[in-house]
Amino acid sequence: MKITIAGHYATRFGELWGMSLASLFEEAAYGAVSNAKIDYGDVEAIFVANKAGGLFEGQLHLGALVSELFAHNPPALRIEGACASGSLAAIAAEQSLLSGRYKTVVGAEKMTDTTAAATTKILSGAADIDREYGISSFLKTSHSDGSSEI
Repeated sequence: MKITIAGHYATRFGELWGMSLASLFEEAAYGAVSNAKIDYGDVEAIFVANKAGGLFEGQLHLGALVSELFAHNPPALRIEGACASGSLAAIAAEQSLLSGRYKTVVGAEKMTDTTAAATTKILSGAADIDREYGISSFLKTSHSDGSSEI
C-alpha cells in the first residue's frame, strides 16, 4: 500500500507566549486540512506528540483537546517518547494508514511557555536520574543558599 502526505502546516516557531497549546493545535490542524484540500470531516484519527504538555501548560488530555476541534470528534492518541515524540507519532500515523484502518490523519506538537529554569527541569525528566545525575549537571537547580535539587 502507498500513502501520501497530502497536506502540511507549521505554525510560527519561537516563544509564542500569546498562543495557548489549544490555539496552536487549532491553527496547525486547520492549516493542514486546508492545505490538503479535504473536508474536516474526512479526518479519521489524530496523533498528538507531546513530551510535557501537562507540565508546560497543565493540560494532560491532549488527544481530546485536539479532537474537540472537529465536529465529529475523531479518535485521538497522545504519544510521548521524550525527544522522539514527534517521530513516534509520525510512525504510529504511518502504521495506521498502511494498515488500512484510517485514510486521513493529522498530528500536532508544542513545547515551551515556561521560564528557562522550569523548562530545563521539565526537559530533564527525559533523563535517567539514577544513572545521569552525576554526569548531567543541567539536571540540578542550584539555590543561593548552596543547596541544590533535581
